[in-house]
Amino acid sequence: MAAAGKSIAIPAILKVGAGALDYICSYLQEEDFKNAVIYFGNGLIELFGMKVMDSLKAAGIEVLEYREIDTVCIDDIVEMAFTLPGRVQAIIAIGGGKVIDAGKYAAFLRNLPFISVPTSSSSDGFPAPALP
Repeated sequence: MAAAGKSIAIPAILKVGAGALDYICSYLQEEDFKNAVIYFGNGLIELFGMKVMDSLKAAGIEVLEYREIDTVCIDDIVEMAFTLPGRVQAIIAIGGGKVIDAGKYAAFLRNLPFISVPTSSSSDGFPAPALP
């Protein structure tokens, strides 16, 4: 058993490397996900959103909803989580700290798998807990 303060929880799957964004569809296929919602950080839909959504569509993965997120307000995240389509299988968050935190907490509330795609090397969102 690890000593207190000497361990962190990490996701079951952790992919790190240049170009990881190009492989989101294969990661979803490996886990047999057929649909997902995507949250983007500010300005990222315009930057590469269509590329991501087109690659998912080409892989047979349906994007049920996508939107830009710029909030960490608990009330907004709770509302976002409980208005998701009922058949959503995973939440993907692409961007910086706010969108990663919001997506992670929405996934936690709905007991859904969460896929974090940080666009900054300084993001430490993958090991942080989803609890407020």
